[in-house]
Amino acid sequence: RPMLPVALFIHHFASEAILIPFVGVFTWVVSLPAAGSTTSCMCFCVSLNFGLKWLWQRPRPLWLDMGKVSEVWNIGAVWEADYSFPSGHSQSLAGVLLCAHFTFQLTMYWLPVMLLLGAFVGLSRNYLGVHWCSDTLTGWLLGSLSGIAWGVLDPYDA
Repeated sequence: RPMLPVALFIHHFASEAILIPFVGVFTWVVSLPAAGSTTSCMCFCVSLNFGLKWLWQRPRPLWLDMGKVSEVWNIGAVWEADYSFPSGHSQSLAGVLLCAHFTFQLTMYWLPVMLLLGAFVGLSRNYLGVHWCSDTLTGWLLGSLSGIAWGVLDPYDA
């Protein structure tokens, strides 16, 4: 299990509890309007995610199986208490990264990096066995669309 430390790092770093304060620091350090847009995009993604989770109420792979039928195992001792669909980690990080790309006016060379980082979060969630592939793909798509729309429309006109 050589990828376990990387997957666990992503699991802890890409959580809303870390990302919202981290992005909020940019409000005071880098650019108030750009950070305001990015932070509000993050809050939008989290709110949308919570609403969709309670609407669908899809159980997580580990709740249903624990390796009895498939090869899904809790390899990193990671346990999530909320529902599975869509992936909040994938949605939030994809939204924040893409919104930041546009509001901080990064060069286009960074766009594929931001897209890949968001997708990599989804893969790590699948690797840990806490999401179905459709959860992470849907979360990544919703986050990407939200981040691009929020960044391009930029309500705070950074």
